[in-house]
Amino acid sequence: MDKGSALRLWNEYVITRERSEKLRYQLFSEHLDALPQLVRESLSDPHHLMFSLEIGAELPLENRKELLADFLAVASYGGGHVVRAREIIRAFPSDWLLENIESAAAPLLEHGGAEEYRRLLELYVQVDRQLALRLVERASTHEDPEVRDVVLDI
Repeated sequence: MDKGSALRLWNEYVITRERSEKLRYQLFSEHLDALPQLVRESLSDPHHLMFSLEIGAELPLENRKELLADFLAVASYGGGHVVRAREIIRAFPSDWLLENIESAAAPLLEHGGAEEYRRLLELYVQVDRQLALRLVERASTHEDPEVRDVVLDI
């Protein structure tokens, strides 16, 4: 690629980012109340997932709290965005997270299998030892042998 072509591409990138930042500002300044629901809906769209996590991480804490279960759903599946979802979850205040994470994860675990247990156990180990031990105990008595085997992985 020649220098002129690289410069044109660079300039296009800068213009696109400037437009993006203006739109982001407008979303936060004019539509903050709608953002949690927009993020929630977009987290299930693979084409929007990266942007949903980006905006979700920037939401004020009270708005972000509404999305804990949704962030857990992303963190419970071994996709490309699991690390970012875990970072967002670990950024919650520790006391609040410990009080709310198990109830937010309950539906995932109730209907999930070994994948959900494994990914959430990896997260729980990063959050709190006792939290992880409770999940290990739950997995060890699960009716699905693949879920019971998750405890062997730790």
